[in-house]
Amino acid sequence: MARRVHGRLPSGLGGLLSLPWCCIAPGVLSLLGVGSVGLARAVTRQLMPLFLLLALLLLSRAHYLLYARHEGNRFSYVMTWISTAVFLGVSVLRFWPWGPG
Repeated sequence: MARRVHGRLPSGLGGLLSLPWCCIAPGVLSLLGVGSVGLARAVTRQLMPLFLLLALLLLSRAHYLLYARHEGNRFSYVMTWISTAVFLGVSVLRFWPWGPG
């Protein structure tokens, strides 16, 4: 005969384990006092030079395709120049003397 388990503990653990980790991790981190924004900021602050280098390489490729190979349409030109302006703004603010250290 099957043994019946009494109580809510087994069903509670089963529900917890069936949740995706993307739902559990922010709750656990907030209970530990580490918010998602703070964690993301700490990680991106360390990786900012790498992200800026990657952006420079990708923008260089975009400008090469637009002006040397003459590929792209009007939208490509506009988006490439908007991205370049954002990149320059972030770079200046990042490495300016009063910017984040």
